[in-house]
Amino acid sequence: MPLGIKKIIEHRLGWIGLWQSQAYLDSGDVRYVLMDTGAYLVDRYDGSVHHIPSADYTHDLWEEDYEQRIKPPQNIEPDPWSEVPFAAELRETLDGEGRIAAIRFLRRRVRALNMAQANQYVIAIAVGEHPPAPLLDLARPPEPFPRPFGITTLTGPNPASADAAGSARAADSVETAK
Repeated sequence: MPLGIKKIIEHRLGWIGLWQSQAYLDSGDVRYVLMDTGAYLVDRYDGSVHHIPSADYTHDLWEEDYEQRIKPPQNIEPDPWSEVPFAAELRETLDGEGRIAAIRFLRRRVRALNMAQANQYVIAIAVGEHPPAPLLDLARPPEPFPRPFGITTLTGPNPASADAAGSARAADSVETAK
């Protein structure tokens, strides 16, 4: 069965490719849907390609696995908000729907927070600060069980990609210096 690219998502680690059967993409007929396809990550820094199992992708378990097992931390651009649960979702909700919707979102996800705590958490995010540590502790999900499967590397790293990126940065530096 021919396959097609459903969507490409830019991510801080690279590009995520979601795929599906071409018959489904063309027709929308659910009889042609491939289940549990997962996603592919093309690493931004070295061009390596990695398969992300669908359960890991769906439940956002893949980034930590990738950063711990596949890529040494020094090669990854640090995300200052990575230790703040729901920070991206809350910023998006704040921008699109406002503070009350963000509080509602957070209380649905973190039942341990009361209304005042959820409000304090959301206000901190809104002003660009990290919420207080006790609230972060309440919002953090429990440690996941070890998974027997995880991200698998299919190709790479691609030295040509790394060399090309280094050459491009060097060329930019030369241009800037002129």
